[in-house]
Parts: sequence; structure tokens; C-alpha cells
Amino acid sequence: MEPTDALKQLTLLYVEDEDIARLSIGSFLRRYVGTLLLASNGSEGLQLYQENRPAVVITDLEMPVMNGILATRKISEQYPQVRVLVLTTFDDDEWLFDAVRAGAKGYLLKDRPRAELIRAIKGTVQGNSFIDPAVAGKLLG
Repeated sequence: MEPTDALKQLTLLYVEDEDIARLSIGSFLRRYVGTLLLASNGSEGLQLYQENRPAVVITDLEMPVMNGILATRKISEQYPQVRVLVLTTFDDDEWLFDAVRAGAKGYLLKDRPRAELIRAIKGTVQGNSFIDPAVAGKLLG
């Protein structure tokens, strides 16, 4: 999948506590977005959001200092226009519902193909919601 002009103009914040995931997914994302900001926990992510106002925030859920649910809630309350996409390994109901209630506009599992992550980012930028098909039934049920 080739980078598009729309994504190349994008500033994106990726919040992930695991170094390997943050650096490898971050390296992948750098090919597609104009500016990539990296944070290792929700508190750091909130600070980077306030300083840079990226168009999209991608966040993990379970992190030290401040988890992704609380960070999503705080950012969404202060900046209602924010587009938060959760990228996680958790497919259980509690995390999914909490993320949506906190203001997440999308929820994607980390085991999805990379092209799907790019589609989810594009959709999120355009104002659409993206729910991983593996968990969509839980949300609709």
C-alpha cells in the first residue's frame, strides 16, 4: 500500500508502552504520515496532544502511569474534535465498551494486516468510525 497525499499531510500520535511495538509500528507508520509523535504512556500522550494537536491519536489500552481509556477520556473531554483509534490486543467486552464510552472513534486489534491499520487511519481522518470485525459483534450485540 502506497502512502497517499492526505496521509502525508497528517500529524499522528501513537501511544504505546511496549518499546518493540512502539518502535516497529512507529517505523511502519512513518512511511505513511507526515509527522509521527510517539509516547510511552497515556500521560505522555496527553501532554504531546496538548502541545501538537495531531489529527489522529492511536493508543494502546493497558499502559503504566495512565492507561489508554483514561487518556482517551481526558483528550476527548478537552478536545472533542479529536479522532482516537485504539490499537490493542484486547478483544474482550470491558475494554471495548470502555474505549468507546471514553470517546474512541475506532477499535482495531494488533493482529490485523498492516493495510487494515492504514484503512482505519484514513477512515478515522475522514470522520468515520472503524471497529475491528473481530469485535464488532460484541458492540452491536
